[in-house]
Amino acid sequence: MTVLENSTRSLNKATHTSVDLPDAAQGELSRAHEKAALLRALQLRPGEVDAVLRTQQDVAAPGEVWEVARRFEPPAAGLLAPRAAEVADVDLDHIAAVGKAVLAHRTEELERAGAPAAQEDPRAHAVRQTMVASASAAVGAFENAVKVAPIGMLHLERIEMAPAGIERGELLATIPLAPGEQTSVVHKEWSVTDEEFSTIVTDSLENVSEKGVTEKSELAEATSSQSKRNQQLGLDASLSGSYGMVTFATSMKFSTSLETEQSVKDSRTHASEVTAKAASRVRKERKVTIQTSTESGQQETTTRTLVNNTPQAMRIDYYSMMRKWRVRLLQYGLRLTYDLAIPEPGATLRTVFTQLHDLDAQIGQPFVFDLPASAITRANYQDKAAFYGASVPEPPGAEDKKTIGGPVSGLPTSKDDRGWRFYQVEIGVPDGYRIDKVFIDAMLGVTQGNGRTFVIIGIQPPLWPTTNSPGDYHQELPGFLQGRTGRQVISYMLQDVDVADVQFEITMVPTEESMAAWRFAVWQALRDAARDRYAERIQALVARREEIRAQLGDVDTLTLRQEEREEVMKGVLRWLLGPGFDFMPKDVRDLFGSGGIPGTAFTGNELGLDAAGWATMFRYQEMVKFLQEAIEWENLLYFHYPYFWDHPQAWEFVRTIRHPDPIRQQFLRAGSARVVVTIRPGYEDAFAAFIDRGNFGDVLPPGHPYLTIGQEIRAYDQANYPGIPPANPESAYRPLLSPAQRRAWTDIQKIIGLLDKYHDAHGTYPTTAQGLAVLAPLGQVPLLDPWNRPYVYRSPGLRNDYEVSSLGANGVAGGDGDDADITSWAPASLVAEWYEYTASHGTDIQVNTSLPAMG
Repeated sequence: MTVLENSTRSLNKATHTSVDLPDAAQGELSRAHEKAALLRALQLRPGEVDAVLRTQQDVAAPGEVWEVARRFEPPAAGLLAPRAAEVADVDLDHIAAVGKAVLAHRTEELERAGAPAAQEDPRAHAVRQTMVASASAAVGAFENAVKVAPIGMLHLERIEMAPAGIERGELLATIPLAPGEQTSVVHKEWSVTDEEFSTIVTDSLENVSEKGVTEKSELAEATSSQSKRNQQLGLDASLSGSYGMVTFATSMKFSTSLETEQSVKDSRTHASEVTAKAASRVRKERKVTIQTSTESGQQETTTRTLVNNTPQAMRIDYYSMMRKWRVRLLQYGLRLTYDLAIPEPGATLRTVFTQLHDLDAQIGQPFVFDLPASAITRANYQDKAAFYGASVPEPPGAEDKKTIGGPVSGLPTSKDDRGWRFYQVEIGVPDGYRIDKVFIDAMLGVTQGNGRTFVIIGIQPPLWPTTNSPGDYHQELPGFLQGRTGRQVISYMLQDVDVADVQFEITMVPTEESMAAWRFAVWQALRDAARDRYAERIQALVARREEIRAQLGDVDTLTLRQEEREEVMKGVLRWLLGPGFDFMPKDVRDLFGSGGIPGTAFTGNELGLDAAGWATMFRYQEMVKFLQEAIEWENLLYFHYPYFWDHPQAWEFVRTIRHPDPIRQQFLRAGSARVVVTIRPGYEDAFAAFIDRGNFGDVLPPGHPYLTIGQEIRAYDQANYPGIPPANPESAYRPLLSPAQRRAWTDIQKIIGLLDKYHDAHGTYPTTAQGLAVLAPLGQVPLLDPWNRPYVYRSPGLRNDYEVSSLGANGVAGGDGDDADITSWAPASLVAEWYEYTASHGTDIQVNTSLPAMG
């Protein structure tokens, strides 16, 4: 069956291949970035290079290499970190020797410290172990990296599939029929159409109310109280008598006056102004979903009657029909690539997930109130209340004093009346208080000629004056009634006292139980306030978490892919150019100024740049242009590596990252990513020089391996149409299916390279009359094709500046197979051709009258 060329379907793809350089060519590479990466990864400490030189004296590295390594120690303030270009000319073996010497020095330090140092200072011992591990990993990574050239090739390819016929496929069913047998075969075909229509009707009602209330109250209270007690006591007495041989007479006059005045004035002014503003916003939504589902089916039933009218048994076989496709693999371009791996490609995009992780951790924390009630005192309860924003009860008064008693009545008026007088005074101790101290304030007279007796029941020893002079008591009664609560009675007795004023001042303090109850009430109020704050905080955290999750899900797919690509681009530049690379150097940032909104520095016509500023900005923009143009960011290829290539401490966090977009989730959870950067045609030499030398503007010497690779790729690509092929590409492929055809194409690429050299030297290509022989001074020129016929050269050509071709095995234009032409202007090279089969809806029937012989 004829191939339907007009029904060809195509699919673009790419194949990446690494370039394996021979050992001799590997030795010519500078590998500036790898050498700088080793010295940075060693994390040299200040003065460590000198220490290594003292302990590792047999290192095969000259002094200038150690000077370079010393620059990678922590720089002094104001100095910039060294760039990769500074180690471009250092031998690879010398840099490796420095790394091994640092590793040996640190290992000896660790061994000298030994186990005792680990016990004395575990932190320092752990640091030494970490430094040894980092040096070992850095040296191992460097040795592995320099074995493989990071330069590679990316073949831009296209798969074309064209229908090439229908062929019988696998056996579906078999129906045996005996002679004269009749059977019916029912064939059913059906189709089901399912339509679903959903309508969402949303009714919303929004009420807004706001209330403002201002309340001002002022309370002024003044209390003035005055009490005055005036007491006078006068006593005149004379006494005469004799005792044995002695006669004595005495006269005494006693007068006392007591005045007590207490004035208390309390003045209190309290002003309170409260402004309350309440706003209420209520939104009510009512959603109605109307869903209509319709299923319609169509069924076709066909009944066939099969009759075996032959005298022999027969078999009816049903086969599926397979569509045959001719598949061609075409290569239409070649790109120089740089292959590298970057850690944590989604590190920046993970930031929001660290916020979610922290929010989850905070939301999951239980309520904790670690303030014990015993820590609440009169001195700090107000501060605690202010801290927690709580309203707490006032503590019981520190003390309460009451005075009971007064002038005593019913005392004897005659000295002959020596009877005891019994008195009682009563005090009610308020609830929550206990008696702390009792102070007596008493004045006692005495009947003439007798001593006086004053007894307070419960006091030992009793108050019993030894003289018959009047008594005046102003003293504390230690321990008397101390700790008593409720109703208490003080009983006392008087004898030989004719005038008396007895008062008891009772000092009461709160009981431990009342203070404990107050502390608990304060603690409960503080705890309730803390719990309310905790609930408000958790509610705010939950709202913030849901807001972040909503933002994560409210991004379209194209934006997600663009963000991921930009993060990979940033990671490539960061790890390709080293930590010394600044996306915007400080001198450029200074041109943007420090004021205003970031990102709006140059919005007007007046840029405010002087000549030096213009030059600085121009150099910066040239660097940006080079990095953006030299790399085909639109063809960026990257592959995610699993999370366990990330730092082990991050494993648990990374595994918990969830995103509604599965591709973004895979990107965020990637521990590393392999990135293949394709270089734009025309930038091969400049980028190869930058990769190997570590500096912009360097030129590789003639014969450098990277330069040779770049020239080969450029020659291949110039033989094809640059860029992405058109939507309807031409069908004049360059067949490279046989060894002879591939050899012819290799010769044509060599000729193209020599033509470029000739053009660089003379500014033009050789004419048709000059032919290819004029290229002989530039190198060996393949003049004959694999079929021993001269290559056809024409300049100027009909399609390009020049054309080179081979007319194939028959030497005539056109043809198939080995007779096909191999040309420099073909849009692509046909490198493989095969056939594929896909299932179709057709069914084939075959009638067999005899079974095949069984082997």
